[in-house]
Amino acid sequence: MEREDKIAGIVLTIVIGVVSFALLYFVKYIGISVFGWFESTDQGVGFKDAFPTAIGLSVLITLVFAFFAGDGLLGELPTVIAGFFIFVLFFTFSIAWLY
Repeated sequence: MEREDKIAGIVLTIVIGVVSFALLYFVKYIGISVFGWFESTDQGVGFKDAFPTAIGLSVLITLVFAFFAGDGLLGELPTVIAGFFIFVLFFTFSIAWLY
């Protein structure tokens, strides 16, 4: 039973990721073509400009998690560090792509 749960969790994570990116792309496409919210020729924010903002957001979210986790978070330092870098990557790509 445990193996099936792991497989189901992985499949669910992949499906949620694909649906999330599809929704973001759909909103951007509709925003450009139908409503004219975004300039399609605008260069926007690059990775170099999005990186400091992503670090700030990641630090803020990690501090909120640490505040609410209490003592349980101190023993999970490798998980916190890995989560921080995943947040940085996610926010950097999201900011650069959307803006």
